[in-house]
Amino acid sequence: MTSAFLSIAGFYLVKNAVEHDRRSGVGQILAATSLSKPMYTLGKWASNVAVLGTMVGVLAIGAIGMQLMRGEDRRIDVLAVFVPFVVVTMPAMAVTAGMAVLFETVRWLRGGLGNVVYFFAWGAVFIGFEMATQMQGGGIGSIVGVSTILPSMLAAVSSTFHVPVPSTSFNLGFSIKTQGAYDLQTFRWDGMIWTGELLWPRLAWSLFGIGLALAAAIPFDRFDAPHASFTRSRPRRRSGERRAITGETPSGTGVAAAASALVEPVRHFRLGMLLRAELRLALGDAPRAWLVVATALAVACWFVPLAIARAWILPLAWIWPLLLWSAMGAREARHGTTALLFSSPRPLERQLPSCGWPECSSL
Repeated sequence: MTSAFLSIAGFYLVKNAVEHDRRSGVGQILAATSLSKPMYTLGKWASNVAVLGTMVGVLAIGAIGMQLMRGEDRRIDVLAVFVPFVVVTMPAMAVTAGMAVLFETVRWLRGGLGNVVYFFAWGAVFIGFEMATQMQGGGIGSIVGVSTILPSMLAAVSSTFHVPVPSTSFNLGFSIKTQGAYDLQTFRWDGMIWTGELLWPRLAWSLFGIGLALAAAIPFDRFDAPHASFTRSRPRRRSGERRAITGETPSGTGVAAAASALVEPVRHFRLGMLLRAELRLALGDAPRAWLVVATALAVACWFVPLAIARAWILPLAWIWPLLLWSAMGAREARHGTTALLFSSPRPLERQLPSCGWPECSSL
């Protein structure tokens, strides 16, 4: 369970290590040193593993608390609790850390598109290998380690109830029974007996995570800024900016009048004005092709049969503005206007409704 959930949630938690160096300017300093690209990406992988490993350690301690709360066995075997987290979960975290570094070094995957790609690729990458292994066959199993743990549990069920080894289907959540009452019984499982056959696939996945970090050095640009950023012409200043720099005042007004206009407070909250501003910020940079597709999806939802709309059109319509929504949530942090925004009166109760309406209107 820890491998499955942290491999998807942890990816988005640690997928900012390279970007943090890029934005803070530390990356340019590191690029001026003799640090090689493979060593840099490997170091970022190690830091990601450390962050995820800390979370795994906290969950392992929580597992001891769960055992005491359930009261099935008051005897605590720390080694038996922690070893599965190290053997099963940490290789999954190694792959997750490597994927995060790789996505950050590939230009078209480092942004919101990469977040979407990883979300849909997670099932195939982290669970798909289980299908080839069939949990009891050959191969190295899935990254989350189902094929490492489950066969031993199935054997315990078979021994307890004197039945053939159950099918390989299982449920990590709730099983909904439509007819009759549940007839659930517990069984004794003495834990894992770690053998080389179980350990080498986990070692292979750990090495695969290191390999991803080393492969990330190939597309890594070593914080080399695009040449276009140095040759781009300076934008023309607006008249208001020019007056602010030169000290000029608007025609027909004095310095006192201009200063009074600047500091005059807005006494009434205007949701419509703020909503229009949010819409302009959200849709202003959207390419025309994006708007055409969004309009086509909205129109299609009205005219296609309901079954098709629910199965195909609506999911696409929900996913299409995802990158636009993510930009709205991080705009203040990205442009450094957080202090300016939250110094205004009642920023949350005014800003959140105005941000929510463009999200609804983009559908």
